[in-house]
Amino acid sequence: MATINQIKKTLEQDESLKLVARTLSEVSASRLQQIRGTIERNRGFYTEIAGLYHIVKTEALERNILSKNKKAGAVSILISSNHRFSGAVENKLFLLYVSHTPEFTTKRIVIGKTGQKFLKDSHYWADFDNMETVSDMPNKEELQKLSEEVRKFERIFVYYPKFKTILSQQPNFTDLTGSIEPSPRGEYQKSFYYIFEPEIEKMYAFFDQQIVALLLEQTFLEAELARTAARLISMEQAQRNAENVIKDDHRALAMAQRSRQNRGLLEMVTSLVSLNKGMTD
Repeated sequence: MATINQIKKTLEQDESLKLVARTLSEVSASRLQQIRGTIERNRGFYTEIAGLYHIVKTEALERNILSKNKKAGAVSILISSNHRFSGAVENKLFLLYVSHTPEFTTKRIVIGKTGQKFLKDSHYWADFDNMETVSDMPNKEELQKLSEEVRKFERIFVYYPKFKTILSQQPNFTDLTGSIEPSPRGEYQKSFYYIFEPEIEKMYAFFDQQIVALLLEQTFLEAELARTAARLISMEQAQRNAENVIKDDHRALAMAQRSRQNRGLLEMVTSLVSLNKGMTD
């Protein structure tokens, strides 16, 4: 049975863990509000930009003026974190990536240490390129480097955790280029007709150089929002678990203190009985 000093030491450690969980929970809550506000202000804008990119690219395909530097095929990007404590959302994302990417030919890029470690530990059958960023949100140089690499491909698939509610985050993937599938005759179907100003060549060149980076940045923000929400839930659960453990520690301490008091009383009674017996003799 643990001594009182041992129990007190354990109690101090558990209270320290509770304080750490509470602090991380408060930090996650504050960051969640910050990122959520940024995303909600920009989400409509990026949705419209993505839709416009789809229109421009469809017209470029129709006129056969896509960049000659484009590589045939696709690139599949997995966005993960450099740190753990993101709940189960990242594990679900990794499983989606593993199950989905074998379905088509694609170059694979994994961003973040947790995703790289998961694929290596699970002996993922395909080769993939690693890309590590200083933080979970890449800086401008890192984002530009990634954009320059992926926009060489006709299609850009991004796998990332998506925020639904604070209690719900889901693995998600999107085609960043807004590509469409050709019809059986090999022609691209469209139900819209526009007059493009300036020329479609200039518009496509601008979108190809600038918009991909913007859409990637928004996707990283969405992923960070989902991970932050998952951390908040994990830290709140850790805080509740710590409170339950602390209650058990207090009960164990009370039992140990009562046991020591009982032993003291027993020793005192035994001493008195022995003293009385000696006087009688």
